[in-house]
Amino acid sequence: MKSILKNLLLVVLAVLAGYLLATYFGQIYNYFVPQYNDSIFSLSQKAIYWLAGFPFAYTLFIPFLFQAFGAQHKKTWVIVLLVPAALLWLASDLAHIYLPVILGAIGWFLGKGINKIFSKSARVPSENKY
Repeated sequence: MKSILKNLLLVVLAVLAGYLLATYFGQIYNYFVPQYNDSIFSLSQKAIYWLAGFPFAYTLFIPFLFQAFGAQHKKTWVIVLLVPAALLWLASDLAHIYLPVILGAIGWFLGKGINKIFSKSARVPSENKY
């Protein structure tokens, strides 16, 4: 039960971080694939950046947070949570599917590194035993 709550907290943190940083991810995506000059839905350019960037931010933060701080079954959680984002890209932008794959790999490797740092620091015995 404790691990489920921890993992649910990581999902909330990933969504919150994605919500806050989605505009920046959308601007970076627009740099690689410039297509958001006008909006057919009469949305502002910042709103379009947010809509385009949220799935990218989500794809980065889910593997990052679960690999770094996840509890039991973290790989299963990551796969299940990334299925909706993967379906979104498969349905909309198959030509640039490499961008979310790269972001997911970056998140996974960064999370793995942080996990190793924390696990090594937890195993280091204190020098002042007395």
